[in-house]
Amino acid sequence: MRRKIVTKEILFQYLDENNVSFKSPASKNDLIDRIIEYWNESLTQTVLDEPVSSDVKETSPGESEQVISQLADQFAKWFYTMLNSDEGVGTEHFYANAKLKIAIVTDEGCDLKEVEDNPEDICSALRTLKLQHQLYFNPDFTNEGIQGRIDPHGLVMVFTCGTLHAEDAIVGVFEQVFSLARDTFCD
Repeated sequence: MRRKIVTKEILFQYLDENNVSFKSPASKNDLIDRIIEYWNESLTQTVLDEPVSSDVKETSPGESEQVISQLADQFAKWFYTMLNSDEGVGTEHFYANAKLKIAIVTDEGCDLKEVEDNPEDICSALRTLKLQHQLYFNPDFTNEGIQGRIDPHGLVMVFTCGTLHAEDAIVGVFEQVFSLARDTFCD
């Protein structure tokens, strides 16, 4: 949200559309902070529907699945908006040991590219893929198109699929799996 392409007006419009109050006048950083607070409140509200007498609130499997599903949906919207933009993804979005595997399957065969432990090369590979084939990623924002699961180690696996477009034509489909790790420096 701190990128130049996301303007103060866009952030204001998002808050207004979701009926989220904020103090005026507000800087872009103030609006970003308020959006993050709103998201945290929304997720907390989903998980903490009922008062509990103990300090620890355990979620039922249904509640936990709903929270993970919302997280997967929000992540996919954020990621593909960024990927499809002119700026694309940046190295700040990946851990130093991130891994990327791209398999392009055509009638001529399969072109496989793997990048490990190099966020700069990951960003470059994604940018090259998008520009070389003039692709627009159009994820399927239904329960079948975006799914989230949490593994026993706390990684959130986000599975997305959708259609690939080039100019005015659908040129294929895509499937992507993301392993999201909690940032140890953020809540």
